[in-house]
Amino acid sequence: MQKPSIQYRFISNVLKHRCYSSYSLPHIIQPKPTLNSSNCRYSEKKTSTSAYWSLLEQDKRNDFTFNVESSKAAIHDATFMQRLLLQAVDRHTTPPDTQSALISQCHDFFQLLDTPDQLLFLRHFSNSYHHQQSIVTFLHSLYQLPGGVKRIIDFRGSLLTLLRHYPCEHSILAPLESILKSSIKVKLLSSDSQLSIGRITWQSASPEVIEKLCRYEAVHAVSGLQDIKRRLAPDRRVYALFAKGLPKEPLVFVHVALVSELSNSIQTILEPYNRSTNHNIHDSRYAICYSITTQQGLGGIHLGNYLIRRVVDQLQQTYSQIHTFATLSPIPGFRQWLNEQLSKDPSLWEQLVQAGGTTHWEQMIKDVPKDSPLATKLLHLCARYILDAKRPNNGSLDPVANFHLRNGACAHQLHWQGDVSDKGVNESFGIMINYNYIPSKLDDHHNQYINHGTIFVSEPQSSPSRCLSDYIGRGAVLMD
Repeated sequence: MQKPSIQYRFISNVLKHRCYSSYSLPHIIQPKPTLNSSNCRYSEKKTSTSAYWSLLEQDKRNDFTFNVESSKAAIHDATFMQRLLLQAVDRHTTPPDTQSALISQCHDFFQLLDTPDQLLFLRHFSNSYHHQQSIVTFLHSLYQLPGGVKRIIDFRGSLLTLLRHYPCEHSILAPLESILKSSIKVKLLSSDSQLSIGRITWQSASPEVIEKLCRYEAVHAVSGLQDIKRRLAPDRRVYALFAKGLPKEPLVFVHVALVSELSNSIQTILEPYNRSTNHNIHDSRYAICYSITTQQGLGGIHLGNYLIRRVVDQLQQTYSQIHTFATLSPIPGFRQWLNEQLSKDPSLWEQLVQAGGTTHWEQMIKDVPKDSPLATKLLHLCARYILDAKRPNNGSLDPVANFHLRNGACAHQLHWQGDVSDKGVNESFGIMINYNYIPSKLDDHHNQYINHGTIFVSEPQSSPSRCLSDYIGRGAVLMD
């Protein structure tokens, strides 16, 4: 009997013991153990906050690192924090080697803290430095360290979380976030040589990269080993964006299904691979992007747009028979938006009750057939949400719609019971949508959307409901 491969055992173990989210978990750094000569056992150093600085100043700084307990104590020592941060950015009084060590300590220290204490850390930072140049110095020094790009990305990811949790701290957090965003753009987009696109396969990728695909996945959580192997099967493609010097860190990645017809449900895409029944990829006519994940710290930098366009170009060159490049996308804001409309217009609730035949129509949503009055009503409301619910800048209110429309895609077709998972039902009553990427139209549609908020609709004549075409809202245009 053949033994399982090292990769198989590694990924299997990871999937048994990890929970997955859209961004990486901080690495918990513990004090290095010291040998106790009396009993020849390892014991941890007991360190008070008053002793931290002397330890950090030692020539052999590897003797000390923050752990969870010491970081929670140190963050409340204002004198220590002021000195630590001042020394970390002061190039005139701190030797370069010492400064690099302190910058690294600051970053690792910050990542160990829980959310409230991370906010306190940044308050110390803000109180200590009133000049933007000091922050720039800190970020530049952090970037120079091993894995510097990843450190800055994770730092900004934590900052974006803080901004969501503490909007009242906007005056402290927003300027730093803006500097971080600009710094990441400069580091990653200064030249094409900084970024590369690679296809990830089960056979060629390292276990570490595949594990990160599972852990970072933000759209459809990976349920197990067979699930990730299915997503890497012969009729599937995964492409990722990597930064120079980080060959095992997928910054953005996209999952694509090569299929013979337009996909209308995520259940079909993720069903187990059957070598005897699955079609030959050379018979594929559709390339369906069903998931794209961007590391949290890269939000708003539009690397997803960069990746998708190049993936479309690559697939066009490789598979000339593919004529449609589309997505199968969630609609995460629809149910929340509808609840807001129901609170404003009570008659809308009555219409849904009448269509569903019961006041408990929400509880039975998974069993409602697509040709029912309730499904038709919700699909039309969803079309209204996609085409007419706008942000102050005239962009689509739905975050996923805004992403794809900003890329130059068209709103193409809505699908009832596209995602019947609990997440799909809770977000959009299970409705999903195709966005159509027409290569020759992407630039024009992008400009029209950015400048005027115009949404192009490419709904096929054969669509059963024609919901999008029936509700051409403010700024929406039906393509011929």
